[in-house]
Amino acid sequence: MKIDIEHLRKRKEEAGQVIGVLALSVGVVESWSIFYLSNKVLSDLLQELPLLRVLSLSDLSISEVPKVIGSIKHLPYLNLSRTKIIHLPENVCNLYNLQTLIVSGCHELIKLPESFSKLKILQHFDMRNTWRLKEMPLGIGELKSLQTLFSDISLAITELTKLQSLHGKVCIVGLGNVQNAMDARAANLS
Repeated sequence: MKIDIEHLRKRKEEAGQVIGVLALSVGVVESWSIFYLSNKVLSDLLQELPLLRVLSLSDLSISEVPKVIGSIKHLPYLNLSRTKIIHLPENVCNLYNLQTLIVSGCHELIKLPESFSKLKILQHFDMRNTWRLKEMPLGIGELKSLQTLFSDISLAITELTKLQSLHGKVCIVGLGNVQNAMDARAANLS
C-alpha cells in the first residue's frame, strides 16, 4: 500500500479541504497477516485531513494512537479495533463530535482516558475483548447519549442507572458483587 502525501496536499489545495473517509484497515493476504505503518507516516497523513469524518485503523499493527487524532475535531467515527495500542490518550477526549468509538480486540489496551466523560455525544462504545483493561472509564455514567455499550468489564450498578439512553440487549455480569441492595432497587431494570 502506497500513501502519497504530496498527492493529498495537491488535491487539498485544489478542493479547498478534503472531507471523507480514511480506512487503512487491510484484510489478510496469503503472504502476510500484519500490516505495519509508521507513526510518522500516519501522523503526516492525518495532518492533511483535518475534516475527516471516518477513521478506521482496524487491524493495523500500531502501538500508539497518533497525537494528531485529537485535532480532527469533526471526527464522529473512530475504529481502533484489533490494534496493539496500550492506552487511549487523553487528546481523544478532544473529539467533541465523536459518536462511535471502537477499541474491541485491543488485547494490549490497559488504560482509557481519565477525561472520558468529555465525550458527551458518544453514542456507541465497543470495548469487547480488551482483556487487560480492568475497569470502565471514569464517568461513563455521565455519557447521556450512550445508546450501545459492548463490554466484558462489569459496570457499577449506580453508573448503569445513569445510562438512560442504552437500549437493546443488556447483559449484566457480576451481580453478586452489588454492594448495596438499595442501589440494585434504584436501578429499576425492567
